[in-house]
Amino acid sequence: NDNGPIFKQNGYNITIKEITQVGTVVLRLSASDIDDGENARIGYEIPNNIDRRVLDYFEIDRISGALKLV
Repeated sequence: NDNGPIFKQNGYNITIKEITQVGTVVLRLSASDIDDGENARIGYEIPNNIDRRVLDYFEIDRISGALKLV
C-alpha cells in the first residue's frame, strides 16, 4: 500500500437539527486511493483518538462512508 486515501474534501462541517431522527445519514464521506487491487479498498472508521462521546451520537458505515445519527 504505497498511497493513502484522498478525500474529496479536506474537512467537513455539518449542522444537525435537534429534530433529526435517529438513523438519519447526516454525511457521506468519499475517498479514493490510487493503489491497485486490495490496496485500493477504502474502509471508513471513526478514529480512536477522537472524543469517545462522539460515538454516543454517530456511527459510520465502514464500506459506504455514511455517517449516521444514533
